[in-house]
Amino acid sequence: MEKIVKAGIIFFVFSCSIFSGCLGEAEDEITINSNQGDEVVYPNDISLLDGVPACADSDSDTQPCPSGMGMRKITSSNGYTDWIGFDSSTLNSGEINQYDMNFDHDEFRFSRWSLSVSSSELQNPHIFLDWISSDGDVTPVGGSTLEDTFSQPTEDTSEYKDQRWLDVSENGEITRTFQMTISYTPGVTLRAKVSDLDNSEGSYQMSITIYTNRKPVAEASLLSPSKVSQNSTIYVDGCKTSDPDFLGRQNDDKFGKLTWMLDSIDESNANQRLGDWGSADCFLVLPLKDKGLDIGTHEIFLLARDSSTSTGDDPDSIDSVEFEIIADEEYEEPELVGSTNLDTQISGEFSIDSMSPMQFIDLPFTRSDFSIGVGVRYTMNLESEGSINFQHHIDIDNNSFDISNASSNLDSSGSFRPWILTKYSVWDKTDRTWKDGEVQIPMISCASLYDDMPSFKTSSDVCPRLYYWDKAMLLSDFEDGNIGEFELDQTIDVAAFNLLFILDKLVSTNPALAGLLRLLNTIGDVEIPLSFGMNINAKGVMTTSLDFISNNLKLDGESKNSITLFGNEKIINSEHELSGSEGFISLSGKSETIVDVKMIPTIGLGLTYKLFGVTIYDYDYRWELNSNQGIETTANIYSTRCDNILWEVKNN
Repeated sequence: MEKIVKAGIIFFVFSCSIFSGCLGEAEDEITINSNQGDEVVYPNDISLLDGVPACADSDSDTQPCPSGMGMRKITSSNGYTDWIGFDSSTLNSGEINQYDMNFDHDEFRFSRWSLSVSSSELQNPHIFLDWISSDGDVTPVGGSTLEDTFSQPTEDTSEYKDQRWLDVSENGEITRTFQMTISYTPGVTLRAKVSDLDNSEGSYQMSITIYTNRKPVAEASLLSPSKVSQNSTIYVDGCKTSDPDFLGRQNDDKFGKLTWMLDSIDESNANQRLGDWGSADCFLVLPLKDKGLDIGTHEIFLLARDSSTSTGDDPDSIDSVEFEIIADEEYEEPELVGSTNLDTQISGEFSIDSMSPMQFIDLPFTRSDFSIGVGVRYTMNLESEGSINFQHHIDIDNNSFDISNASSNLDSSGSFRPWILTKYSVWDKTDRTWKDGEVQIPMISCASLYDDMPSFKTSSDVCPRLYYWDKAMLLSDFEDGNIGEFELDQTIDVAAFNLLFILDKLVSTNPALAGLLRLLNTIGDVEIPLSFGMNINAKGVMTTSLDFISNNLKLDGESKNSITLFGNEKIINSEHELSGSEGFISLSGKSETIVDVKMIPTIGLGLTYKLFGVTIYDYDYRWELNSNQGIETTANIYSTRCDNILWEVKNN
């Protein structure tokens, strides 16, 4: 009986692990390598109850607390230290409640403020902010009203920027929020005021969140080719540099202070400084002629400082681009009319999970509860490398920029590996939270599926040696098209064993089966190989975009534009209007491939008959399960940007 149970367990583990239909559904969509920057600038994860008290009574030498408020320091999810204060109070008719704040200038010299008042009793609650100079003069800064009647900064006040207000009314409660960015100078007190413009009375809740200064993020992009001659001109775009304090807002200081350097970050070295120190333009034009630069690789650095940072301090952010100077005889100036080849390489890694429902386990007489689920994970890697080809015709006299005969020459490949996956959730008694995790276990098999597959002995007669996956299997059955598309149709065995082992354990309970086995053992050495596999069908479509950037010329009315090739519309020719008299054109390609993957379980059954060690009969048959038992996913794979092409265009 024990042997039968062992055989049944093995059969269940393999069949249920391989066939996703018994384990649930896969994720609908997976995105890979999105290449998006850190968008968590001002987090929404700040709680009024979190944080460490960060002020004291006004008679203390420590940072004084605002009137009636307990300020707390908060470390947000993006690593910045912010402050929050809150108060619950009552407002009498015609009264104004005030909260004076005299913060340390060094910490709050430049910060974003969010002041909010909420009430279900007041009819028209508002919150305002004033400057209080060292002489006691009051200067209104702003507040949660529509009127933009704020005084201009003076010597005794601080600078303010980007004011806005928000108004939310829900379930009889009015919440008004005033937000602004300020530059906080020494000796100035900030005063928050709460009032009701209809002179009603009632209770309210007020909060102040202070987001301390965010540093600028330098971003430099090379518009010129990566290989140039000693007489070329280098164009570098640093205008995507951003200061999070001004993100998405119209103002005069979104870059902070910029410096360009060549092969050095020592700004005091005037010979290697490209332009002004701390006041350079965000766009760099660098003629190499007469610079005397050596053949080889060079680097241009963009150093960014916050508007409140001195040029004598270290840069807040640094980015760089590289270019290589090659001999003149090796450099080929791109023609306005001709053919272009762009090398590209696309790769993406993703996984498809098929899981059982999570099972909750309540351990009696303990508080150590947990949930567990078991399934399989299929990991895949897909790659395409090669070139994108097209013909171009640039004619400034006739105002045309044409692309024709676009095609691709790609070689796609990939790999596949299965895992046994265990996901769990454990109750942490100390933190009083659920801690989630997962464990990947190499997929196992009772037979070797590839050369040198590792294994170990077991005590089971059914599976005396257990093999396990230690690497990915190559996917090779790719068919590539000539406009960025590819298709894969391949079946890989995931696990295998000899069915005869299991049948032999059941012989005592089935006379007919016993007779069959005696016959097979009489006529020779018989094996019945049984395999579980997966048919992988993948289709990919590449969309290639050619990014156009120019200083004086415009493509279809824009100085920055994009031309689409391939994709679902299979665009191989396009005509565009080129306006302007002269300037440079920088063109670079980038690709995105949308991949649809479908995996359908397969079963393989064979019969091998050997007589005196010689195989005289070998039969193998494989079939697929219904397609509705498969798992599907869609993935986006993004490539790295191709090398740039740059033309100097002049009107003849």
